Amino acid sequence: MTVRGRPATRRGEVLDYVKRYLRANGRAPSYNLICTETGIACRSNVRRIVADLETRGLLRRAGAGRVRRIQLTL
Repeated sequence: MTVRGRPATRRGEVLDYVKRYLRANGRAPSYNLICTETGIACRSNVRRIVADLETRGLLRRAGAGRVRRIQLTL
């Protein structure tokens, strides 16, 4: 489900936060930081949302084993 071409609900919140953080800091936020800033209670939920955004082609995770490896594909 999308709202005005953007992912709805938590997916949209996570995507917006990752975009803002990347622009401001030049690297991706940690899953813990995403939890704190979006109000998501569990890191596994953030991991699931990021995986869903990756499946939708909105995010990409760089090479395995890299810390903070989220990249935007937009």
